[in-house]
Amino acid sequence: MSRRLVYIVITLLATPAARVSAYAQSEFDSARALLQKVDEDRAAYGAIADTKRISDGEVVAARKRVSEEEQAAPAKVEGLLNAAVLRFLDTDAHRSPEKLQAKLREALQIGPEQPEHGVNAQAFVFQIGPAKKGYIVAYNIVHCITCSHSWIGAFAPKGGGYELVASLDNSLPNQTLQAVPLWTGDNVIRFLAYGINWGDAHSRLNAAAYSFDGHQIREVWSRTGLPQGTLKLEPGTMVVSFLTALVPPWKMRTETYAVTANEIHLLEASESPVE
Repeated sequence: MSRRLVYIVITLLATPAARVSAYAQSEFDSARALLQKVDEDRAAYGAIADTKRISDGEVVAARKRVSEEEQAAPAKVEGLLNAAVLRFLDTDAHRSPEKLQAKLREALQIGPEQPEHGVNAQAFVFQIGPAKKGYIVAYNIVHCITCSHSWIGAFAPKGGGYELVASLDNSLPNQTLQAVPLWTGDNVIRFLAYGINWGDAHSRLNAAAYSFDGHQIREVWSRTGLPQGTLKLEPGTMVVSFLTALVPPWKMRTETYAVTANEIHLLEASESPVE
């Protein structure tokens, strides 16, 4: 076989996967472009609303267009990202969770990252079980200034590719998002998702633990609406602290939970006055 014929055969064999990989990247890019447009249109509306050069009717119409864009964005972005995740898992030889997480964060990041203000892109990917054949994906679509739409899903192998086998749509609405695995077994994973309400002067913490058994994602533990709440994970334990009231007199309550293969249960709780 001539060297030229070998090159042609290799090119033809590689082309379908290369095309699918390119499609995945284009879907990541399309999701980012859509969020960028919403952000730019929102800024443009703010600029014209501050001027006296247009009528009140035009301001109302512009506000309506921006509102409709914001409301429609989560479903559109979610569809693009999930299609991109499936293509990535189907075509990337290494299927690195770190690489997939980076792609999701890049697609969701609008403007410079500002971790100290909670406006950095929020996406998390981790593998399921010792065999590392499946993936948990969690991300947050921040589609307006004080709101967001969360999505959590499990992707597993099927045939020669991957499929989305379970998902939770917006189970943690309008808050920042952090996600971390708690415990993994052969076919089961428990993971934690938590955050603070956007624009909340009381910084109320919402946290939920989920279990995925290969078929469904279900909530196994939660604590919500905790003023000035913080959460700390240590090997085998989780510590949640929060104020007992929104106004004085306050107490700081600390709850320590055991995180085991079978459950999350309260070990101890204490309260102390806050001056």
